[in-house]
Amino acid sequence: MTDWVLMLSVGPVQGFIQESRRLSDLWASSHLLSELVRVAARAAGGRTVYPADLGLAALPNKVVCVVENPQRAAEQARHAVQGRWEQSCRQALSRLGDVDEQFRAIWDRQIGDFVEYQWAAVRGPDYATAFAQAASALQARKRTRLFVQRREAGPKDSLTGTREALRTAHTTAHQYWAMQAGRQRAAGRLKPGELLDAIGSVKRFALDQTFPSVSTVATASFLARAERARSLPRLTQLLDQAGVCRVDTGCSGFPYDGEFLYPETYQPERLRENYGIAPQPEALPILDDLYGEVGARPNPYYAVAFMDGDAMGDRLAECLSEDEHAELSRRLGWHAIQSRDHLRRSGATPVYVGGDDLLVLLPAAGCLGELQAVARNFTHVFSDWPHSAGKFTASAGVAIVHHRSPLDAALATARAAQRDAKRLPGKNSLVVRIMKRSGDALAVSTRWGAGLDTLNRLIEMLNGGRLSTRMCYELSSEARLDLNLQTSASLLRRLLTRHAAPGHEPEARAIHGQLLTWAEDLAGLSGSGGIEALSRWALAAVFLSEGRSLE
Repeated sequence: MTDWVLMLSVGPVQGFIQESRRLSDLWASSHLLSELVRVAARAAGGRTVYPADLGLAALPNKVVCVVENPQRAAEQARHAVQGRWEQSCRQALSRLGDVDEQFRAIWDRQIGDFVEYQWAAVRGPDYATAFAQAASALQARKRTRLFVQRREAGPKDSLTGTREALRTAHTTAHQYWAMQAGRQRAAGRLKPGELLDAIGSVKRFALDQTFPSVSTVATASFLARAERARSLPRLTQLLDQAGVCRVDTGCSGFPYDGEFLYPETYQPERLRENYGIAPQPEALPILDDLYGEVGARPNPYYAVAFMDGDAMGDRLAECLSEDEHAELSRRLGWHAIQSRDHLRRSGATPVYVGGDDLLVLLPAAGCLGELQAVARNFTHVFSDWPHSAGKFTASAGVAIVHHRSPLDAALATARAAQRDAKRLPGKNSLVVRIMKRSGDALAVSTRWGAGLDTLNRLIEMLNGGRLSTRMCYELSSEARLDLNLQTSASLLRRLLTRHAAPGHEPEARAIHGQLLTWAEDLAGLSGSGGIEALSRWALAAVFLSEGRSLE
C-alpha cells in the first residue's frame, strides 16, 4: 500500500474572479486565491506532487500531496487557509477605518465562511489508483456543497449587486463610500459612486500592489510608439499639475492611466465625476499633436483570453506513478514561467498563468500571434512526453472588446469562446469573438498553425497599404454564395489582384495559395463553406489591423 494521496481544493474560483469590474479586482482575486493555495500546500506537509513549484505567482486551486496522516494534514491546511484569509481581511480593514458595530456585523457575516475548502484522501494499492479515486471523491464532495441562506438588506454593492454594501450605524452606504472615495482618491483605489461589500473591499484594499486598467492595456501598443514623441512630456506635465493619480503603466514617460490618451476622457463632467479634477482645455490640442507625431490614434479595443490544455484529465491518467505526475507538474511550471515572461515582453498583462491554464489581457494588435506562441510552447514543453498517444495541445477563447465595456461582460464572452473552442473536433483550437460597441459581433474559429501565420501576413499587407481593405469587404459580400473550391479560388484570385497596390501584385498572388489552404482547413473545422469562414477572418483582419468598427 502507498501513503495517502490527499487532494485539496480552495475556492470559490469562478464567482470570486468574475465578480470584478476593474482589472485590479480581477488580479487581486487571482492573487489572493493563489496565496490561499500556497499556504494550504505548505501546511499540509508531506510530498507536494502538484503544483510542483509553490513559488509561482499564480497557482491552480487544487493541491495533490502524499501524506502519512491525511486528517491531520487536511486540518493543518484548513487552519492555514483560514488564517491567511483573515490576514487579508485585516489588511483591508486597516485601510478603511471608521469601523463600528454595524459595519462589523455586515463584515463578519460576509467574510465568515466565504472561503470554500474541500478535501479527499485515498490510500490505494498504487499511486495511480489512489489518485484517480481521490479525484473522484473530491468531485463528489464538491457536488454536495452546503448553502447558507442570508438576508442581505439595504443598498447592494456595485460589483455584484447581490450583497449588502458596507456602512456604519451613522451613515448610509452611499455616504460611507462617498467619504471613502475622497480619502482613497490619491491612491486611485476607489471611484465616486462605487459601493463595496466586504468581499469587494478585501479585493480592493488588502494588497499593496496596483494593477493597470483595461484602458492601459488597450493603449500599450500606442504608448510604446509614443515614448519618444515631443508631445508626451507636455501631456504628462499637464496631468501632473492637475493632480491625476500616477499608476504603473510600464512606461516611465507616461505614468498615468491609459484613459488619459483618449480625447473623450477630457469631457469636463467625466473629469469631475471620475477623477475629481477641473476641466483641462489644453489637453485636446496636445493630444492632437501627439496623434500627429505618432501617426496613429490609440486603439480603443483590447483582447481578453482564456487558454488551457486539452484533455488534461487524460494526461494525468497516463501518469502511472508519483514521479511521473511530479514530472508533468514540473513541466507545467516551466511552461507557466516561459509563457508569463513571453507575454510580459510582448506588452501583454498576464492576470493568471498557472500550468496549462492562463488568463491574460493584451493589446488588440498582434494578440493572436502572441497567444499562438504560448500554445506552441505548451506543445514543445511536452514534445518528448513518453505516454501520450498524441501531442499536448491547448485551446483558447478570446474576446476583443472596447475598453469602456464592462469587464465582467468581457470575461464572460471570452469564457464562452473558450467553451466553444473546447467543443471543436480535435480541439487545438482558437475561437475569437469581436464585440462591436454597437452590439454586433463577429465570431471566427480556427486551429493553431499556418492559418494564423497567413492571417498575420494579411494584416501586415493591410497595415502597409499593399492591399486594400476593400478586398476583405468584397470577399465577405461574395462569399455568402455557396461556392465550390474552383470558383472560390477564382474569386479570391480576382479580388487579390484587383485590390493589390501597384507593384505588389506578386505578393498578392503568393498569399492566394496560403489563403486557399487555410479555407480548406476552416471548412473541415466548421463543417460549412471554407471560403465563407475565410471571409469572416478577412473582416477580422481589417479590425485587427486598424481597430475599425466593422461597419
